[in-house]
Amino acid sequence: MPPLRPLASALTLTAALGLALLPPQVADAMCTCMMRPRPPRPRPPSEQSILLSRATRAVMMRDGTRTVLAFQNDYVGPPEDFALLVPVPSLLREDDVRTLPHDVFRRLEAVAAPRMIELWEQPPCPQRTPTTRRRRSIGALDAVGASASGRQERAAAGADDVRVQPVRVEARFSEAEYDITILGADDSFALERWLRAHDYELPPGAGAVLRPYVQQGMKFFVAKVDASRLRRGVGPQMLSPLRFHFDSETFRLPVRLGLLNSDGLQDLVVHVLAPDTRYEAANYPNAVAPTNLPLHPAAAPHFERVYDAFFDKLRAHRPGTVVTEYAGPVSGLRPPRPCLGCDRPGLSERDLDLLGADVLPSRVAGGLARRMVLTRLHYRYGRSALPDDLVFRPAPAIRGGHENAAAPELATRARRARGNRFGVRFIAKHRWRAPTTCRSPRRNVWGGRPWGPFPDAPPEALPPGAHVPLDRWIEGRVPAIGLR
Repeated sequence: MPPLRPLASALTLTAALGLALLPPQVADAMCTCMMRPRPPRPRPPSEQSILLSRATRAVMMRDGTRTVLAFQNDYVGPPEDFALLVPVPSLLREDDVRTLPHDVFRRLEAVAAPRMIELWEQPPCPQRTPTTRRRRSIGALDAVGASASGRQERAAAGADDVRVQPVRVEARFSEAEYDITILGADDSFALERWLRAHDYELPPGAGAVLRPYVQQGMKFFVAKVDASRLRRGVGPQMLSPLRFHFDSETFRLPVRLGLLNSDGLQDLVVHVLAPDTRYEAANYPNAVAPTNLPLHPAAAPHFERVYDAFFDKLRAHRPGTVVTEYAGPVSGLRPPRPCLGCDRPGLSERDLDLLGADVLPSRVAGGLARRMVLTRLHYRYGRSALPDDLVFRPAPAIRGGHENAAAPELATRARRARGNRFGVRFIAKHRWRAPTTCRSPRRNVWGGRPWGPFPDAPPEALPPGAHVPLDRWIEGRVPAIGLR
């Protein structure tokens, strides 16, 4: 008997973001005239977005009754041991399923992830212009972010040569490295037996979790990897992202199967894209995360851990709540006037087509990126805290976290607006600490890190596993997490 293939009973949805814009080198030049060297171009503020280490991640599009679901698997292990099971409300055909390039998920994460803006107080006294020409780099925005590796979940596919009724193989086709089977079932325990009969190892209790989906008449999308069709390269094997679409009156994400393999806290991050509409959970409490929170500059090197501890506090004060972390445009933000920390990257029309816009009923040539609203929903849960699949509903537009980060007073709560433009943002301000030597120093002028040495306090160490002192590092009142 061949060895059992492990079956992960849910979506393994992972999007990895790692973006760094490095300053290009400016070459030294020879010329026949003498000129005063131009001072270095001012640096923009530094930005950093979060990395979630254990997350399930999905990207969904909604237009009318059409739903598009895309996800990326960051499975580590022998590819022949990988399979995936997803309940879907209707029969999928070969044309409904496709694979995607990995980098579209990176670009999506760059738009919506919570971020930190670092500002430096500019030298209060005028700086002397250099009298010698030196090799310099042009300052560039460091936008570094990553989304998290999720808990790996495998799922089942079986051949149709073993007849275990009442389970039906309704379609079978291949896409890239995946062999895909669509199953129909009239009995959840018969489905569980069918999978086990095809040498898949299911977690205990799978039949009970499958039962609600079978009772609703849902189909089961099953994908397993043909290792011979994988592109071999250096490093861990990354499976191609999958995308499929279907029509359903209810807009929801099936997530209960993922609890079978969960052994602790899990982060669920859902990105919803829809024309002109923000979405929220319809069957769970909702909250919008605070934004524009002042962060002590000593905490800046530890932003990912700061945000993880911050979200834990948010969850403790609002248990069972789905948190909105972003609601805004996907076309990018480039303010016409100087606005520190206001820029956001965007998605192109091609990116939107890859994620599903090409199959939306209202798809028109051009201009879709300007109408699309991206919502990022974040839910952290344990094994007993996610009893139902997530159902989504339209929500009013909100605004916040896109103002000039250098402003002295910024609202920390989202507010209603005509259009969506909200993002979670922390702001760390590095003050000039050296004595001033001029008569009229200009204070509170903010920007990127000045060229040359900066009189800054050294960062604080935060050993692995150490307590994150939110009460000291987050400056000001934040009632949402109990800081008053």
